[in-house]
Amino acid sequence: MRKHIKRTCMLFLLALFSWIFAITLPSSAHAWFTLITVGLLMAGVSYTGVCLFYKFAPSMSPYKAFALVDGLIGLALALYAVYDILTDTGWFAGLLGAIILMFIVPINMGLLVVDLILWYIHKNNTRKRDQ
Repeated sequence: MRKHIKRTCMLFLLALFSWIFAITLPSSAHAWFTLITVGLLMAGVSYTGVCLFYKFAPSMSPYKAFALVDGLIGLALALYAVYDILTDTGWFAGLLGAIILMFIVPINMGLLVVDLILWYIHKNNTRKRDQ
């Protein structure tokens, strides 16, 4: 449990440092550090879910818990983005939903792909170690 909490704190600290770099660097690098910050924050929130799953279901794989939490967050973001695009009226009608669909949902899907790759590597390493 402690290693999960340490990793969660590390992700949030990396997101904080990335946000500080995004604020202080010139505008050409601002967008990249902002995307990195959003990715680290989403990974931190997903890893917080891993800590909660580990507390209540210690036999569950952390990779499965991360994928489950990240998938639920992605589904909620996509549903809210579509809702915002379809129902918002006014000057900035649907702008937040479009931004979420263009930038945040792909980061979420990237986290799922990274989780799948890490799970596959871990599975192969444990299979080789058991032989």
